[in-house]
Amino acid sequence: MTLHTPGRRQDLKDDELVSSFLKTWTYVQENSAKVFAGIAAVAGLVFLGVFLQNQATQKELAAIDLLGDVQLHVLNNENGEAILGAERIVDQYKDSQTADQALLILGNLYFDLNRTPEAQEAFRKRLARGHDGPGGFAAWSGLATTYEQAGNLAEAAGEYLKYAESQPGSAFAPMALSEAARCYRLAGYTAQSAQIYNRLINTHPLSTARQTAENELKLMGEGS
Repeated sequence: MTLHTPGRRQDLKDDELVSSFLKTWTYVQENSAKVFAGIAAVAGLVFLGVFLQNQATQKELAAIDLLGDVQLHVLNNENGEAILGAERIVDQYKDSQTADQALLILGNLYFDLNRTPEAQEAFRKRLARGHDGPGGFAAWSGLATTYEQAGNLAEAAGEYLKYAESQPGSAFAPMALSEAARCYRLAGYTAQSAQIYNRLINTHPLSTARQTAENELKLMGEGS
């Protein structure tokens, strides 16, 4: 039986390492074209990913810069220039998050100019990009407000109600219900209004909108 001392075991490990290296080197020599082609392919994919990411970042930054110009035009009451800039963002940077904000600005500008169909189109385009978060509620409430501006209170109420039903877990759902009830009340549909106020109280008891609902029900003679 052969005894292996600690030093001998290390020698065997070193031999195995050398043998493994030689096998690997032999494979590389025999298949150099494949190996280097594979390395080049991986490097190319990495480079492409970095390039695309940089391109996306540059486009987003360009869109943000343009949005800043749009906001300056808005502050200076230069609505025409603001509309042109916002439309440019939507057209040229349609896949960016900045385009979401540009659509909201467009909707509000058209609303202020009483260009209702164009305002509705802008808000609908924003909604088509997603209903989540403050931006989604802003677009939906903006659309509802265009109906209210045109005197279609029941239709405005319906839009608020659609939001509350499609986004029941949203922090804006109680506000949407409150606005729906308000519009129905102003339209003369007191029964629907009271029903929605009661729904708000039952489904969102901790909401700050609950107090408004309770006060409105008392004024309508529906409260306790």
